[in-house]
This record gives sequence, structure tokens and C-alpha cells, in this order.
Amino acid sequence: MDGNGQWRREAVGVLERLGRHRRLVLGLYLVGLLAATLSPSPPEPSFLPAGSDKVVHLGMFGGLAALVAWNLHPPRAALRAVGWAIAVAALLELLQGPMPTRVPDLWDLVFGAVGAALSGALVAWSGAGRR
Repeated sequence: MDGNGQWRREAVGVLERLGRHRRLVLGLYLVGLLAATLSPSPPEPSFLPAGSDKVVHLGMFGGLAALVAWNLHPPRAALRAVGWAIAVAALLELLQGPMPTRVPDLWDLVFGAVGAALSGALVAWSGAGRR
């Protein structure tokens, strides 16, 4: 068997083992998301262009939508996952309001919603939300 086939078998095995711990993976992701968005804001590295945090929001909430879809039962798992991810993004922006080291930003919410929607579309297209 070629090396590519072996790699695929190993990747499928890892995903199957992770599948038994879907809720744990989602919970750990949420803990990381909360820590990243509600801890004191670190200074932005000077080598990154202004606004590059928006790409991070795309990824963070796209990942959240994918993990939520992975945990939901069809039908419409992708659509419900997008809704949950957008709701979490909005809640986190609201929670940042009274924090002295954070500034809520409507564009963060918009980019989080776009990331969730793109992820949901990918999940729906691929059929990954079906079990």
C-alpha cells in the first residue's frame, strides 16, 4: 500500500477516536475561546497589519460552528450550529463592553458571523453534519 493510503487510514482512525469525545473537544474549544476573548487584551504584534484580528475571528467562530455541527444531530445541524456560533460571538462582544482592557467591536461580530456561515456552508455541502 502506498504511503498516502496509510496516512488516510491513520487520519480516519484519529477522527473516529475523537468522535467518541465530541463534547469534550467542544468544551475545550469553548474554554480556549473564552480565555482568548475575555482575558486582558494583549498588545497587537507590530508585524501584523491593522485589522488582522478579523481573520482570527473568521477562524475562531468558523471552528466553533464546525464543532457545534459535529455535536448536533441532523436535520439542519449546520444551520443550527451557525446560529449557536453567532449567538456566542454576540454574547462575547457584549461581555467585553464593561471590561476595561477590551473594546467590543461590531466588525468582530460581523467577521465571526461570516466565519460561522462559511463553516456552516462547508459542513452542509460536505454532509459532515450527518451521522
